[in-house]
Amino acid sequence: MASECNKSFCSDYMLLKPEEAGLVDVFRILFSDDIGKRKFIDCPEGKQSAPFKRRWLIFVAILVLKLLLAVEKPMAWFGSSVEQWLNLFSSNGSLSSLVLNFLRGKVIYTEKTAANFMSIIGHVDNRQELDDKIKLGDKRYYAALSMMAAKVSYENKAYVESTVMHYWKVRYYRPRKGARRIYESSRSPEERGLASRTGGR
Repeated sequence: MASECNKSFCSDYMLLKPEEAGLVDVFRILFSDDIGKRKFIDCPEGKQSAPFKRRWLIFVAILVLKLLLAVEKPMAWFGSSVEQWLNLFSSNGSLSSLVLNFLRGKVIYTEKTAANFMSIIGHVDNRQELDDKIKLGDKRYYAALSMMAAKVSYENKAYVESTVMHYWKVRYYRPRKGARRIYESSRSPEERGLASRTGGR
């Protein structure tokens, strides 16, 4: 059957489209080995017949995918709500402070685009500063920096910029087209000299 996906890179493939599968169609696949008849399965000519074991795997996969599609929006709403509550607690100090501020009409709300708004991962590990014990030149430096960068990458743009500039003491200048990226650091001249010799910035 036709598909918008470009499959020229492979001659043997199978694409499952759970959003196009009705519940009855999903069960029918168990009783017919001609999977090419199903609108939610895309496979090449000559590969449209499948034994029961393979059809069973397709059946289970489609059910799991449909379940994930069904809970996508509720889970997104739940995650967003948890984030909002966590940021309410952190912005107001604690649960008791939140209740007190609510009674006073002075609840502090944090916008999702604000530099102090954190994701769930940010609340689990709210570190922003780099480890003072690991200096530039230490073989662990770039590994530690990469781990912190990976954690911060889940946050919004303002949070990332604030962390990089105010805690990591690094400034990033957006280059013109074709120009080289420029990083300016508040590290000591000795550290910057070491960085230039080791290829760091």
